[in-house]
Amino acid sequence: MTRAATPVISVRFDERPREWRNFFQLRSVDELVDAIVSPPPEAAPAYVRGHREIHLGDRPYDPLHAELAPMMLVAVGPDGGAVYFREVNADGRSRGFIAQGDGRVDAPRLPFDSQGAIEFEPRDVMSRDQLRAIVRAYLLDGVRPETVRWRDSQWVQ
Repeated sequence: MTRAATPVISVRFDERPREWRNFFQLRSVDELVDAIVSPPPEAAPAYVRGHREIHLGDRPYDPLHAELAPMMLVAVGPDGGAVYFREVNADGRSRGFIAQGDGRVDAPRLPFDSQGAIEFEPRDVMSRDQLRAIVRAYLLDGVRPETVRWRDSQWVQ
């Protein structure tokens, strides 16, 4: 069994819009990471953006009683993905960061928000292996991973 950073990991896969999956004990962190960085099925409805929203905490995340807390959003596409991280400082203000991708200029545009009006820049897109490493580090350490460079996001979710 793998020890995660917090007692509960809550993940929402946008192809299951009203379903939050809560993990209390992990047999394998790598199985969960693989599920998170895998793209949605090709036959998914048009509203599916490939978003995976991850919350770590002492109890399951409740979107009806949400509190401002750190959150990782992974946008997964067929050839890679992008990562956004929201930090919350001691006085309750949030700040957003986007992981710097592998510098692609021709990468597909991945939606940043659920409506698809705002997109990650092509330079933010990275390989599935890079996504896997970032998500794994977050699940195990519970903080914004330092293994990647981050830039300030002009948007905060």
